Amino acid sequence: MQRTLLKYGLYPLIAVLYVSYYAYLSISPLNADAGAMMAGIVAASLLGLVYLAPIIYLTKRALRGYAKFASLNMMHVALWFGLSALITGIACFTNSQVLGIATANLVLSTLTFGAFLGTTTLAYLQSKCANVSLPLLAVLRHFTEVSS
Repeated sequence: MQRTLLKYGLYPLIAVLYVSYYAYLSISPLNADAGAMMAGIVAASLLGLVYLAPIIYLTKRALRGYAKFASLNMMHVALWFGLSALITGIACFTNSQVLGIATANLVLSTLTFGAFLGTTTLAYLQSKCANVSLPLLAVLRHFTEVSS
């Protein structure tokens, strides 16, 4: 059972690596550094979306009545990501000594952006699925049990 869980847990990682590889291939003919940066941004955002968003969403749902979460909205996260990308780009083109710190900040902001986007999407889907009628849910549950 552990092998099966690990196998299914690694499938999204392999898909993320393929997508980031193709992002690199699409940009690298123009500039290899820009291709590497794009591959990193794609990988970090998808990792945040696939692995962090469900954990954060379930944690927020479980602790909803016990703790108030900081009011972080999409504008804050997008601003952090944009400033991180700008600072990293400037540091890359000027060969600055702060490139390592800027890159780490960009990766963290991209992970946060992907996780925030995924959490927002999951909350939206849950609100839309709350209006789905019970017979439709029973049919969906039957098909998932049959396919398992």
